[in-house]
Amino acid sequence: MKKVFFCGGSHRRIKDFPKEAKDSAGHQLWLVQQGFDPLDWRPMASIGAGVKEIRVHEPHEHRVVYVAKFGDAVYVLHAFEKKTQSTPKKDIEIARAVSGVNMLKDCIMACKTSADFLSRNSENHMKSCAFCAEICKACAASCEAFGADKQMKDCAAECRTCATSCEKMAQMK
Repeated sequence: MKKVFFCGGSHRRIKDFPKEAKDSAGHQLWLVQQGFDPLDWRPMASIGAGVKEIRVHEPHEHRVVYVAKFGDAVYVLHAFEKKTQSTPKKDIEIARAVSGVNMLKDCIMACKTSADFLSRNSENHMKSCAFCAEICKACAASCEAFGADKQMKDCAAECRTCATSCEKMAQMK
């Protein structure tokens, strides 16, 4: 079963949902933890690759934005009450920012771990480098989702360079 990590204020927001919506959101997150799709969802490519939105309809509209494609974890990025037909831009920006920050943290930790394994000549360095390459590619995609921001473009370029290096090191014997 995947562990759930609540980012930002997402846990508090879900706790503030009305009981019916909170119960439904909890059940649907449990399904995701088990490796299944939620009962009602849609992809949220505008936030990031692999990001999905759980749609809760009772007693009125609520949304839970999450990503579950990394390892054995579900990351809940944002939760909110939906009052209009389209998802408010503010809520998309909150989820996108949380997704980007957490991805950067994961990328940094994966790189540090790979460097440590390599410096110790660990027998697991190839596995670590392969994992690092995967995380760096995802981080680059996350950085690119911010559009024209120069720092994020530079971040994406660095992550792609790191991913290429790690892929090569993962094949070293």
